[in-house]
Amino acid sequence: MPYIRDRDFARINELVLTLKQLAEKEGYTSLPDIAARALKIMERYIVEAEEEE
Repeated sequence: MPYIRDRDFARINELVLTLKQLAEKEGYTSLPDIAARALKIMERYIVEAEEEE
């Protein structure tokens, strides 16, 4: 398993918490809906990471 830095772990943790909140708030019950939303959030983080470098 690859090593996960603390910063990355914090982002993953935030992502999972966001998924849980969105699923409860917006009524997502299917995994594809939740996954699609997660990918949008992850894309935002990828863009932010590229801008930091």
